[in-house]
Amino acid sequence: MKLGEILNNISYLRLEGKTDRPIDLISSDSRFLSSQTLFIVKEGHNFSGIDFIKDVKPHAVAFIAEGKHWRRLKQELQGRGKTLIMVPAAEKAYRQISFYFLKKASRVKTVGITGTNGKTTTAYLLWHILNYSRRKSSLISTVKYILPLHKFSSFLTTPDLLTFANLMLKTYEAGGRYLISEISSHALAQGRIQGIALETAVFTNLTEDHLDYHKSMEGYFQAKRKIFGYLRPGGTAWLNADDIFCQQVYKEIRQPRLSFGLDKGDLHTQAWRADANGIEMLIEWEKRPYFIRSKLKGKFNIYNILTALGCAFSLGIKPTTALEAIKTFSPPPGRMEEVKKGVFVDYAHTPDALGKVLVSLKQDLKYKKIILVFGCGGEREKEKRPLMGKIASLYSDYCIVTNDNPRGENPFGIIKQIVKGWNKKKGCLYEVIPERKEAIKKALKIKKDKFTAILIAGKGHESYQIIGRQRIKFSDKQVVREY
Repeated sequence: MKLGEILNNISYLRLEGKTDRPIDLISSDSRFLSSQTLFIVKEGHNFSGIDFIKDVKPHAVAFIAEGKHWRRLKQELQGRGKTLIMVPAAEKAYRQISFYFLKKASRVKTVGITGTNGKTTTAYLLWHILNYSRRKSSLISTVKYILPLHKFSSFLTTPDLLTFANLMLKTYEAGGRYLISEISSHALAQGRIQGIALETAVFTNLTEDHLDYHKSMEGYFQAKRKIFGYLRPGGTAWLNADDIFCQQVYKEIRQPRLSFGLDKGDLHTQAWRADANGIEMLIEWEKRPYFIRSKLKGKFNIYNILTALGCAFSLGIKPTTALEAIKTFSPPPGRMEEVKKGVFVDYAHTPDALGKVLVSLKQDLKYKKIILVFGCGGEREKEKRPLMGKIASLYSDYCIVTNDNPRGENPFGIIKQIVKGWNKKKGCLYEVIPERKEAIKKALKIKKDKFTAILIAGKGHESYQIIGRQRIKFSDKQVVREY
């Protein structure tokens, strides 16, 4: 669209430059840019957009800013032929443009998925089912933002409102009518999706995570349940019948609501089997049985399949079509991903997720021994570190404790807190190798037979390691492949 069309929907005080230039993206985040960006210079919690102009100016063709930034903006952009727009309030312009985009893209049906674990796999699987069913769809996830005609690196599990509105509009303009999004507890607590009406809202489960931000499980729970406040009138809520937090919310919801579970709920299993080849199960939906075969591995993925299926059914996908789609689906990057035979990379970074993956490797995939490589993130929830250590000590057979984005913390301090939780009587042997690459190489070296699995946990799809304030290129998968 042209810049002039956008300016017709905001209040501005001054304009310098062309208004007929094409704009293909509007952003207030220096990590989300294209070659024809309109950039809004906005204040954040701990920063100001004006400080990122040097990073933005090669990409942006126009800038919106308040008067207090006008002089610096003109100095930075002098002689570059950019269009400058002065507004009385950048936050107001940001919201005016966001709501204009949301109105234009109102025919896009949005599905929001929240919960501690399973969001990414569920979102990817539902997105796959819809596209398999020839319903052009987009995906907002921790791994990537995937649109019918574009792909963007993910910089937040749930982006800010303007980015979300951009992605919805791009979906609509490309002929897409569905958008599947992970919705984080941070996004819900901050009101980041205020203004978006969800067609379907999902609550997968709740276990301990992000207590550094939410302060308590109750605070975390209250943030998660807010997702149902964004349901459009008549929209559908899906909740886990086997989760006590979901059960509590289920009783209180006044919108149409449905549930899924292993042996109870509107959508449930009658029988299931998980092994090294994947999952087979018989499910019941609307009093009819259906057989499912999936390449996903581990009992925990049964819930992800049920969740995605339930949403697909609510969106009008025929069961037979959805089941065919599931058969062709492969795991998302870094989600129980078998990089080499018997070597798995998984994003598990909570006690519950780590425990479930370790148990599945033995119970479902029948490995006799597990070598675990893991750490905990720096400047994040310290309370879970000894819990992670306890889980690792009890459910693996040998463990290498290492770095996982230590950020500004002392890596040895983080590791010390992890091993503090080690079960002294029943815990497995462990060693400490802070350099993550060396830790992975050691695990690969000591794996001797096909009955032993290696689990490299915590980073999954991530392609970086954050040490201090530096983001260094690093990939667990690449280390494995190059060994």
